[in-house]
Amino acid sequence: MERLALIEVLDQDGRVQHVVGVTAWPVSVGRAIDCDVVLQDPHVAAHHADFGPAQDSAQLVLTVGASVNGAQVEAGRIQRRLAAGSSMPVPAGAICHFGRSALRVRLAGEVLAPEERLDHPSGRTRSWLTVGALGALMLWIMVAVWLQNEPDSGWDKYLPLLMGALFGVAGWSALWGLGSKLFQRQFRIVPHLRVLLAFALASLVVDALLAIAAFSLSWAWLSHLRGWIQICIFGALLATHVSILLPGRGLRIAIAFGSLCAVIIGIDGALSWRHSQRVFGELYASTLPPPGFRVARAGKTSELIDELKPLQARLDRQAREDEERDELVGP
Repeated sequence: MERLALIEVLDQDGRVQHVVGVTAWPVSVGRAIDCDVVLQDPHVAAHHADFGPAQDSAQLVLTVGASVNGAQVEAGRIQRRLAAGSSMPVPAGAICHFGRSALRVRLAGEVLAPEERLDHPSGRTRSWLTVGALGALMLWIMVAVWLQNEPDSGWDKYLPLLMGALFGVAGWSALWGLGSKLFQRQFRIVPHLRVLLAFALASLVVDALLAIAAFSLSWAWLSHLRGWIQICIFGALLATHVSILLPGRGLRIAIAFGSLCAVIIGIDGALSWRHSQRVFGELYASTLPPPGFRVARAGKTSELIDELKPLQARLDRQAREDEERDELVGP
């Protein structure tokens, strides 16, 4: 007989456990042995639901039978719960939840998604890109150490940081690889390694560009935003890792981590305001870009002195208060 559809029974990770061919409608779903699709789920009724074509069209309709838990239909951003006795058309590619079980119906005329490219871990191009990204990260660390130390510093200044970075990258990627093993039944460390290297380099480059732009244009607010931008980049890193573990839930994950970043930034600003009556902390830089990067007009010394004059009174008052406190405390 001609196959009209396939009903795919999915596991908790969205993978197909087994497939039931459909040669006639309607198709019953439940725990009873006379159902066309039998689910071993205590949260599913004996005759939980039926799939069948609508009377006035060829669209598939889900009808919920005598069930306490009902059903839930997910199709992209659309989510709808159905109580006992209710029904609704089933969109193409929708996932229907009955109790703790999930089904997906594939109709005969349904257009298939394009074939996904197989990710070959041994692909030369990606392997070289990964090695190049790791080398760029190590080189960046070496340059940063060189800028913060004497030019003739020995290898002992570089080796601990380089080894620490290598072990940190390996450990971070391995932990997420264990997450892949837990959620996807595969120990996938390379995708997480690539994500980490990409975000680490992006974080370093963005931070350096912001520092250079703030110095060149005398826009202090760019330097103030550097910490908050790093929080957002770290949140995007975590969201990307989680998206690899839970494919198909990218929007929810992005909203969750975006909200978390907003909360952290708000708390950081509130704590800074409580301690110093300022949203941002004091600026400090151990190194400065070359003077040739300077684009903004240099201020006159007299202007700086005029701007600092109001500070003199505050410093004198603070000094007197410190002296009075010392006198009260005594030697």
